[in-house]
Amino acid sequence: MDIGKLDRKINFQSYTESLGSEGSPVKTWTTTSTNWASFRQVQGNETIEHGKVNAVVNAVFRIRYSSGFTPDRTMRVVYNSTNLNIVDVNELPGRNRGWEIVTKADAE
Repeated sequence: MDIGKLDRKINFQSYTESLGSEGSPVKTWTTTSTNWASFRQVQGNETIEHGKVNAVVNAVFRIRYSSGFTPDRTMRVVYNSTNLNIVDVNELPGRNRGWEIVTKADAE
């Protein structure tokens, strides 16, 4: 992986739900990792199929491998103040090389 292309800072966030002071559920997104990534904008008419789910893909990010962090589809990416749901995560060819994260715009 050409680390010179990792020129965008992205945050990975995990969803958590806890009880508030009044006992009602409080839903929050918490940043679990900040990474340097490469960025590729994808045209709106391109789709990625994962099982039976089709999603319009907005961006694909690539990050370096880190032994303490593995991205997954329960997380989201925050890039330029935009929330992007993770549609798919693929390990790059080569042992412990990196991850490709396929995202779409958050519906919220």
